[in-house]
Amino acid sequence: MINVIKDTKCDSWFKINWTKSNRIVNNLQRRIFAAKQEGNFRKVRKLQNLLLYSQSNRNLAVQQVSLLNAGTKTSGINKKVCLDPSERMKLLNEISINSLNKWKPMPAKRIYILKSNSTKKPLDIPTIKDRALQTIVKNALEPEWEAVFAGSIYDFRKNRSAHDAIKYIHKVFNSTTKKHWIVNADIKGCFNNLSHKFLIEKISRFPALQLIKHWLKAGYINKYVFHDSKFETTQGGIISPLLANITLHGIEHALNIKRNKTFISTYKCIRYANNCIIACQTKEEAQNVVDKLYSWLKNRNLTLSPEKTKITHISDGFDFLGFNIRIYKNDNRQKLLIQPSKQSIIKFRHSLKSIWKEVRGSNINKVIVKLNPIIKGWANYYRSARVSSKVFSTMDYYIWNRQYRHVKRTHPNKSWQWIREKYWGKLCPDKKDRWVFGDKSTGAYMYKLAWTTIKKGQVMVKVNNSYYDPSFKD
Repeated sequence: MINVIKDTKCDSWFKINWTKSNRIVNNLQRRIFAAKQEGNFRKVRKLQNLLLYSQSNRNLAVQQVSLLNAGTKTSGINKKVCLDPSERMKLLNEISINSLNKWKPMPAKRIYILKSNSTKKPLDIPTIKDRALQTIVKNALEPEWEAVFAGSIYDFRKNRSAHDAIKYIHKVFNSTTKKHWIVNADIKGCFNNLSHKFLIEKISRFPALQLIKHWLKAGYINKYVFHDSKFETTQGGIISPLLANITLHGIEHALNIKRNKTFISTYKCIRYANNCIIACQTKEEAQNVVDKLYSWLKNRNLTLSPEKTKITHISDGFDFLGFNIRIYKNDNRQKLLIQPSKQSIIKFRHSLKSIWKEVRGSNINKVIVKLNPIIKGWANYYRSARVSSKVFSTMDYYIWNRQYRHVKRTHPNKSWQWIREKYWGKLCPDKKDRWVFGDKSTGAYMYKLAWTTIKKGQVMVKVNNSYYDPSFKD
């Protein structure tokens, strides 16, 4: 028997009980997850229907797209955003009135983002209402598929990150591993070429299937011209990463990778978005994996990128998620080292250089406000790499040279002693470093990468899924 959840409507944004809304949605998601594991598909559909039309789910969806997401100030083609409580309440009432399957989505607004290799990546921005509805649908669809997703998939999943993938790689490619050949596979145009027919067959019994079909066929507008989307999913839509994961589900089964405790598989697979790392014992096995992937992806209207898909030996190393993973041999011993890749270091230096040019002639406080978040963010991302300290010291020296060039350009007629006394000193109260760059009048100072504590081990997600709760009883 399915228990009905009592949802209450509110006439004011500030009267919404967010704790209760979170509890109701999380409880329903756990029940969907448990029902899927039990194989009770009828119960899964009933619970999904309950969650789709739950007022609590709608409350959280509007909160997510108007307050929590990074693109809250970015509008779609209708140029509408919800930045104040009255607009959020209006959006919430509109979503509550319209039926999910009767809603006709508007086309997305397409923009292009410049990538590191000087190519442009398309990004489609749906309207604020479509984003809210996608969040509602995603909350109902995601727990069903999280019950069957492989544990080695780390992209766009709750409580998982790139650091979990790197930690798993460290576990797979340890010093005693026999899997020395790596297939570094890259799926070409993953979001732009998905087979809609294959995806629809996968989720054919989902209650809000009709709405997902409308989103897939909604198209996009670029420079005031409408374009149809026969094979594309909206790269920028909230539900798009989940749909991509559903399409790519089954890669381990295709490669005959079993997860039984009594069976040790020949291969190991780690996937993050459209990047896939497969560990093999021989080069022939690696080539066989590439051939299998080509035939497996063909049914999904996808293919591997010939330029980016490579077969390498672990002693030569490979790059993944901005890290370089490589086994070094020394005196008949081998050790796995994970460190920032050369490409990521070059990219970081270029970004710093462009900002230093942008703040040329500005006061020190503006320079510090611009650079500190970027330096701290880069340091926090690579703090899990065990040998990052040497790279951090090198980058600190590069930043010091930039600091010197900036103040020397600002004060061309002043001596080095005067400049040093004005801009360097023991400005960080927690450090004894005498060479901290900053403004002595305000106390603002620039962060150093060397101050970042290296984490010796990233704590991985302990269970296969974030929705799973062993203590939960239906």
